[in-house]
Amino acid sequence: MKTIIFGGAILMLLTVAKAVFPLELHFLPLGGSAIAEMGVVLGISVAITTIAGLMRDRDDKN
Repeated sequence: MKTIIFGGAILMLLTVAKAVFPLELHFLPLGGSAIAEMGVVLGISVAITTIAGLMRDRDDKN
């Protein structure tokens, strides 16, 4: 769950960074739109959480 919260904080930082440095960060938002950026960042957060959980379960069984 903490990874999802961290992903939300990253989304906020990306939004602020784009507003502060629009020319330097021309590639933002990731994926071309704010909705796509949310999908990319939160999707990666969910994937990391899932993989970490699977690895923890595997280590517990051994």
